[in-house]
Amino acid sequence: MAGIGDKWEIDKLNESNWSTWKFQMKHLLIAKEVWEHVDGTVQPPGEDAAARARHVKAQQKAMATLVMGINPNLIYLVTSCNTPMEVWDTLKAQFERNTLANKLLLKRQYFTTKMREGQSVQDHLRCMKEISDKLAALGSPVAEEEQVVALLISLPASYSTLVTAMEAKGDDLSLVFVQQSLVSEEQKRQVNESSVAAEDSKTSALWAKTHRPFKGRCYKCNREGHKSAECRETKPTKSYKPSKHKSGFHGAKIADQDDEQDQDLGSGLFIMATGQNWKKTSQHWLLDSGASRHMTFNKQLRINY
Repeated sequence: MAGIGDKWEIDKLNESNWSTWKFQMKHLLIAKEVWEHVDGTVQPPGEDAAARARHVKAQQKAMATLVMGINPNLIYLVTSCNTPMEVWDTLKAQFERNTLANKLLLKRQYFTTKMREGQSVQDHLRCMKEISDKLAALGSPVAEEEQVVALLISLPASYSTLVTAMEAKGDDLSLVFVQQSLVSEEQKRQVNESSVAAEDSKTSALWAKTHRPFKGRCYKCNREGHKSAECRETKPTKSYKPSKHKSGFHGAKIADQDDEQDQDLGSGLFIMATGQNWKKTSQHWLLDSGASRHMTFNKQLRINY
């Protein structure tokens, strides 16, 4: 219900909001000082013409307030009414059918209503309250203890720990306490979810920062985008000849390879001579990737000294 100055507005009556509309409309009529013309407690006017005029004006004001608060598709219900009291009673009879079948329907609906996972606690509490208000309007209010039981039963499995903790309190539970506990639990979950989301965002940013694409070239396959340690290709084995060689450390010589190929691969192959008479006649060579100087014991092994 909203008001600006002496102008007040509420949602119009429809097929599903009678309990809320009834409560708001009653207090709107009280604020306009015409409620007694609706509930029938107004005193009949006397012989005073001014009193009769005030009575008629108040009746018209109450009637207009009620009619303007009804959805146009329901106006047909009150078109034959002549007083605001008749309008009110007609609407009550329509939406508060005090029958056993109606009470059973609402009771069943109240005790079988379930809160969905992810549903707002406030929305669920409002739904339960609307049904209990309808039952109260039918003269069959739900006791507070039964409301607590129905509310705890209606919670999803994710609230089982909270339900167990509240059940341990025994008879000290009140409806207000349970409602406040549920709202607090939802707020804690929202804070935790926000913290987890923020931490995940930081982790993702850190991963992106530390896992930037490698912009260099792999010396194994000569392709860009990855390091040699990440290369999935196996370098093919080649046979090497002792002719046209470069010298290596401690009698080591680089195998016969094209200079451009050495540059592409990024490293040379170093060969070490071995054997019993390796100083003069040995042609056996071993790979030695750790050579730091290009040396040989015999300059005759060099093509160009």
